[in-house]
Amino acid sequence: PGITAIGLLIAIAAWALAVGVLQLVAAIRLRDEIEGELLLGLSGVLSILFALYLVARPGEGALALAWGIGLYGLLQGIALVAFAIKARRLA
Repeated sequence: PGITAIGLLIAIAAWALAVGVLQLVAAIRLRDEIEGELLLGLSGVLSILFALYLVARPGEGALALAWGIGLYGLLQGIALVAFAIKARRLA
């Protein structure tokens, strides 16, 4: 179970890092096209920081980081909903 928990943590960290980098790239490339790109960029930075936190503390286990994963999901959702509301106003 221990190696599986660490594997899960690495998979979640890789996913969060990839999503964060892609969101930052999108925010930079779309800054002339949309308003509210700051929220998309903030969401990307949050994802990257979360990935770095998971990689820095893999020994704590996925269960111990459940609160961190939940908080990340909550903040990520809030940032993306705020971005979606701003983007919808453009349509």
